[in-house]
Amino acid sequence: MLPVYQQTHASEVAVKIHKRWKLLAVAAALTGMSLNVNAGVLAQSVLEITNFRFLNPDGSIISVGQFDFLAFQDSSQVTASLNGTTATQTINSTAFGTLDLPQQCVGNCAGFPENDYSHRLLATVNVARGDSLLQGAPILNPVAPSPADAHVVAEAQLIGGGNGNVQGNLGLTASFSFSLTNSQAVTVSLDSLSHLIASISASSNGTARASDQWVIEVADAAGNTVFSWAPNGLPGGITGGVEIVDTCNLQRTVNAQLPGQTNLFDCAGTHSATTGILDAAQTFTLGLRHQNNADATQIPEPGTVLLMGLAFAGLGFGAYRRKSA
Repeated sequence: MLPVYQQTHASEVAVKIHKRWKLLAVAAALTGMSLNVNAGVLAQSVLEITNFRFLNPDGSIISVGQFDFLAFQDSSQVTASLNGTTATQTINSTAFGTLDLPQQCVGNCAGFPENDYSHRLLATVNVARGDSLLQGAPILNPVAPSPADAHVVAEAQLIGGGNGNVQGNLGLTASFSFSLTNSQAVTVSLDSLSHLIASISASSNGTARASDQWVIEVADAAGNTVFSWAPNGLPGGITGGVEIVDTCNLQRTVNAQLPGQTNLFDCAGTHSATTGILDAAQTFTLGLRHQNNADATQIPEPGTVLLMGLAFAGLGFGAYRRKSA
């Protein structure tokens, strides 16, 4: 059994250690509270194109039999980066059908299934992810259904500081000439669903940016642009053709730079435009760009850093006192 003075000293040491750990627990709890209150930074861009068709003047879908030459390549590329770690992949196809690029994700990817185009409103985890899916074809053909659908998401969330950025792209290039006796115009028709959000919580410091873009162009064999259309929800945005309907801006960017700021854009649209007369004797190249981007940065709050510093300082102080005892 220890002498009384040793028992008393041991008891005092135990009380001091207990008090220190209570203080550290409070500091850690406050740090956690600060991080939780710091709901974070979110940037997300979703653009889904559906019912995408190339139409004849009578409104019927152009068929593969109307081309005497048709060659095309579908491509999809996604790059996701979070705090210096990157995931990226590109896939290509020269056949009609489904082009499903595997989701590229860095960080806390649990809870984000493949081809998840859900709209976010708050940051909940540290993650950067991008995904794309192309299905069907814009013309009638024997191997893939028509019309075509294309989906792209780029998303960056931060709740503990750092930076993330995502780029998602779908591309289509096609060379074709009509096997028609008479030259004709072509109508490009599609529906869209766009969701853009850039959000910074009231207690966060950082930046958020989300954007999407959908553009279609047709060039002749010499490389001259004969038709170009960038639907923007307003009259215009077109050369070499006539815009019929355009109800959403598909060239949109939203930004947030201030604590508590949220910039949100949601739009469901219908779009249609007709080219000029395309000469059946020529070969034309069609290029389409469907692009989404999301960028987010977050700087930890000074209070959070201070609390963490105090917690670590407390641990060091406790270790020092134990050595001195």
